[in-house]
Amino acid sequence: MTAKIFTKEEWVEALEALKDSYNIFVPVKEGDFHNFRTLNEDSKANFDFQNTRLSPKSLIQPQSERMFEYTLDEADPEAHVLKDAAKDIAAQAIVGIRPCDAYALQLVKINFDNPEYRDPGWTRRYEATTLVGLGCNDPCATCLCTSVGTGPFGEKGLDVLLYDLGENLLAKSLTEKGEALLKKMLRERAMDHLSVESGGIAAFARDGALVSLDARLVLRDDDIHLSPEHTSTDLKANRHLVTDADLILAMTREQVRMLYDAFPEVAEKEVYTLKEFAGVVGDIEDPAGQDESVFAACRDEIKVCLEKAIDRLA
Repeated sequence: MTAKIFTKEEWVEALEALKDSYNIFVPVKEGDFHNFRTLNEDSKANFDFQNTRLSPKSLIQPQSERMFEYTLDEADPEAHVLKDAAKDIAAQAIVGIRPCDAYALQLVKINFDNPEYRDPGWTRRYEATTLVGLGCNDPCATCLCTSVGTGPFGEKGLDVLLYDLGENLLAKSLTEKGEALLKKMLRERAMDHLSVESGGIAAFARDGALVSLDARLVLRDDDIHLSPEHTSTDLKANRHLVTDADLILAMTREQVRMLYDAFPEVAEKEVYTLKEFAGVVGDIEDPAGQDESVFAACRDEIKVCLEKAIDRLA
């Protein structure tokens, strides 16, 4: 499972980056109390609290909601027919929930998800929710968590547990859902800091060559559409790309050797093959001159390696 230290500012920035994938709920200070609200420009996350005024259980079990609907319009063929009301249940993350509140949801769950009955609304919301707990460094004197089977840093019911280290937060994943959220957070954070360039090192490499039709076709199958202006770059004619790089990834060991021969400054860089950086053995061979199936296999090989390698950049 993943464990990562963030500054508190980095943590909030990372949550912001997740808003396209999750509805994020965080503790927000309102007067003398904290309540869970949607993370947005008007609701700033504030993790400096003991307990929120209300638990966030209403985010899984709303106090009221439309359950059924029907129409009295006699012209409608479904008049007087009672139907389930449509529900838009999206992925959500409750960030900063105390371990006691997460454990309480496990007790409530017995009523809604058991061998005899599964309440569809409750279970769908619960399964769509990732619970990111915040451990209690300074529990209230009135807290009873240790008396009911949990504790200030209890993990039951949580997907991620945060430890407040003062200026920093340690985030530790506990479940597959928690692992997925943290990995996505780390990837989004890494991508915000990445600038990617590509170039050729072979003797025939040149500026301005068009991308081959086979490469365009197999990329289009993955919904990647290259513009007509997308052309090749010769590293020998653009040495600044090597000079400015922090990390250089080649497709083969031979390309790595060519880089060292052509660019003395490479000796001070991090240089790997893509497979090596991804923790995989071997090279990714150039599919040029072969049929489309070889291009597709090369695309898939690169994609798998990138998915493995991106975690190292977080």
